Amino acid sequence: MLHELPRPQSVLRDWAKAVPLDGKQAEHCNRFLRTFPEQCRVVIFGHSHEPCLQALAGKLFFNPGSTGKKRFSLPRCCGLLEVSPQGVRATFLSLERYNEDLPGDVWLPVGGL
Repeated sequence: MLHELPRPQSVLRDWAKAVPLDGKQAEHCNRFLRTFPEQCRVVIFGHSHEPCLQALAGKLFFNPGSTGKKRFSLPRCCGLLEVSPQGVRATFLSLERYNEDLPGDVWLPVGGL
């Protein structure tokens, strides 16, 4: 669990969308991923209050958003992690009547990439 990632979460989205060259992530992405222990599978972070949910190289990056006072145009929501022997599912729960732009859910199976 981190307060803030060493890279903006928008960079995570870009990396997750990029097609790896020759089956490998770009070196700047690999340097970032090496800052986490190899056995780490889920990274929970915050700071931006913007919900984020990305699977990258077998790791789940999860910013649960903000449940407090509305900030800018960000949705008020909280994150839910469901952990089972088979894997981890991350979802968001809306705390607003009219809520838009929440990411979907991500299923990360246990046992490797």
